[in-house]
Amino acid sequence: MDSASAFAFATASSGNSSVSSSSQTNAMDTIYPLWSYVTKLEKLGNQGGNTLWQCNFCSVVKKRSYTRVRGHLLKLSNGIGPCQNVTKEVLATMKKLDEEAKARMKENAPKKVPLPPSTRSSGFVLEGYETKKQRTSGSRSETISPVEKAFDRAKNVENNQVTYDECSWITIIADDVSFIKNYIMNHSMRLAIFNDFVPLKLLSVASTRFASVMVMLKRFKLLKTSLQTMIISPRWNSYREDDTGKAKFVKEKVLDDIWWDDIDYILSFTSPMYDMLRICDTDKPCLHLVYDMWDTMIEKVEVAIYRHEGKRHEDSSTFYEVVHAILVDRWNKNNTPLHCLAHSLNPRYYSDEWLHEGPSRVPPHKDVEVARERMKCMKRYFPNSADRSKANMEFANFSSKAGEFGDSDSIHDRYAMDPKSWWVTYGASAPLLQSVALKLLVQPSSSSCSERNWSTYLFVHSAKRNKMTPKRAEDLVFIHSNIRLLSRRTRQYMEGQTKMWDIVGDAFDTFGDVGDLEIAQLSLDEPELEAVVFTDDGDDGEIGDEAMED
Repeated sequence: MDSASAFAFATASSGNSSVSSSSQTNAMDTIYPLWSYVTKLEKLGNQGGNTLWQCNFCSVVKKRSYTRVRGHLLKLSNGIGPCQNVTKEVLATMKKLDEEAKARMKENAPKKVPLPPSTRSSGFVLEGYETKKQRTSGSRSETISPVEKAFDRAKNVENNQVTYDECSWITIIADDVSFIKNYIMNHSMRLAIFNDFVPLKLLSVASTRFASVMVMLKRFKLLKTSLQTMIISPRWNSYREDDTGKAKFVKEKVLDDIWWDDIDYILSFTSPMYDMLRICDTDKPCLHLVYDMWDTMIEKVEVAIYRHEGKRHEDSSTFYEVVHAILVDRWNKNNTPLHCLAHSLNPRYYSDEWLHEGPSRVPPHKDVEVARERMKCMKRYFPNSADRSKANMEFANFSSKAGEFGDSDSIHDRYAMDPKSWWVTYGASAPLLQSVALKLLVQPSSSSCSERNWSTYLFVHSAKRNKMTPKRAEDLVFIHSNIRLLSRRTRQYMEGQTKMWDIVGDAFDTFGDVGDLEIAQLSLDEPELEAVVFTDDGDDGEIGDEAMED
């Protein structure tokens, strides 16, 4: 080979090597984007992923892999101390890059081709099959879980960018609280110190429970003073040597007033949602109250957010717009015309006392949306046009306080009397409308109150008793439920070892580390149970005497 050819070959090889190195660097930056936030000093050895690097924010020098870089910058518990100089804005940006990298790696991962099904399968299940219990018990979680997760677990996807930017800080606060709780409870000595300083217990709340993040934040708010006293005590300093980085992070968060202010802010604008869902998730008649509670809840959320941001009502708030869009989306999915018809048949909403409680309140017959949905229901209830016309005339007299509904006692009792009692007393002149009202005004708004009956049915109709007829199983469920309700009226139910014996339902089972709050189910049809503290003294289901003050 002559010199010219050799030079050309060397130049081409060098160019190809440069292009290959550049493409590899770009690929590495795409897969591991957080390397750009540290300075690589040197590579340690030819094998493994350890690299000597320096953080661009706190200037700390470490000999670690990319996993430790990620844990340091994103403040994760990956065996390395978190970076304290990373701001919320930068942290949100890095989390966004990290999630995009994870999604990119998942898309590029090799796909697994499923093998043909075995001919010895135990059974064939049609696609989309689910049991009656699954269909019934999902009512509460379908309503509550998306609302809660939209706030406390903001996800970074293309069609959710604005929501992620506005709500990602809530995810950070929730993760911090969960980290502190685990740091204390997963170490016997730290837990012993905690029990000495704090009169209440930390609750391990499973994510499948109702408003788990809000329950945990409310408990942390109650423990604020006790936690701060524990953190600055000499006993705490003596048991932090096993992981200095985590102990430092916990101490900084617990003593950070701004961090506690963020928790107070989260609770301030989520409490109206929590209160409304808690009322609706009972077996008490509240179908006729949902529409009004919804409007009241929206107003309270708006007031809490605007007050925190120091804005006037006419000003624009991006965060409130995101929250409002989430709530409206859930309302549009779960709202039914029955809510509007029940709202229209509640005599309280036509009284002067109720209308004067808020400047924006109007009677149901003057609300366009309520009137439109009411007419849909009337067409379903009265398919015969003659009966429907008669029912519409009865509603006209009821809403305008005409005819028999113009009696002074009838008008006076609209505000104070129970809606069902009012219709029983004054609704005789409108028999068609009265029959509909007496049906709707005693309806709950959630089917979750029937979940216990399904649990009882599974207890009765087990694998060993699968030859029982459906009628006999229904009778046993009915008897079992009545005996349970009657037992609540006895003195033994509120004291001794049988205190609230049925709190764990019909099938007691431990769920690993999810804690007693998961076992207790904390059904919202028994809201007083949320104030009970469950101690861990070795006796399953034992209930302590300490109460959580709200």
